[in-house]
Amino acid sequence: MPLPAGRQGLRTWIALAWCGVSLAYLAYSAVTYTGLYRVAAEWQRAQFGSYGPERTFLLLLIGLCLPACLAATRRG
Repeated sequence: MPLPAGRQGLRTWIALAWCGVSLAYLAYSAVTYTGLYRVAAEWQRAQFGSYGPERTFLLLLIGLCLPACLAATRRG
C-alpha cells in the first residue's frame, strides 16, 4: 500500500537533509584529514600502498547517502 504523498515527501526531505549533512561532514573531514575520512584513507594506504582522495570522498559519500536514499524510496 503506497504512502500518502505527504509522508513520502517527508521521507524525501529527510533523505536530502541527511545527504546534505553527510556532504558537509565529509568535506570537513577531508579538509582537516580527521574522522571517518582519515580512517578510510589510512585503511586504503595499508591495503594498497596509497589512497585516492577523490575516490575516498565519493565512496564514503555514497556509503553514507545510500541508506537514506533507499529508505526514502521504500514503499510502505
